[in-house]
Amino acid sequence: MLTLRSFKRSDIPTLKLWLSREYVARFHEYPKRWLREICKCDHDSGFITSFIVELDGTPFGYCMYYDCFAGQGYGDELMADTPGMVFSIDELIGEPVFLCRGYGTAMCRMLVEEIRGIPTAKVVYAGTEPDNIAAQKTLTANGFFKDGEYYKLLL
Repeated sequence: MLTLRSFKRSDIPTLKLWLSREYVARFHEYPKRWLREICKCDHDSGFITSFIVELDGTPFGYCMYYDCFAGQGYGDELMADTPGMVFSIDELIGEPVFLCRGYGTAMCRMLVEEIRGIPTAKVVYAGTEPDNIAAQKTLTANGFFKDGEYYKLLL
C-alpha cells in the first residue's frame, strides 16, 4: 500500500542520498538550500509540510507542500496575499526502481488530497524544468494546467 508519512529528522541522510542521484539532481538546482529549509523547520509548526512516500513500508520518495504566504522570501516567486489559500508542491522519487511505474502520479494525487483537507485552500502550484517531461505528465494527469511558468490546480 502506498502511504505518506511525516518526514523525520532521521530521514535526512536518505533525502541527501536521493538528492545526489543524477536523475534527481539535474532537476533540483539547489539541493543544499532544500535541505537547509527542510532541516531547520519544526515539522509541527514550520511552513513546509514534508512527507516520505512508502510502498508497503519501503521508503522511495519525498514530497512536500507549503503555504506560499508563509514561504515568501525563500527564493520562490509565488506570492500570496492571504495565508492558507495558495500552496506550492514538489516531489521526487529517490529510488530508481520506482521510476516510470505511475508512483509519481499517485504521490501527487495523495499530496493534493492533503492540501484539499485545508478548508481555505484554493490553488496549488508546481514548477518543473522545461525538459522534465515526466513531472509535467504527472501534473497534468492530476488536473494541473500550464499557467505561465508554473502548473496550476484550482481546488
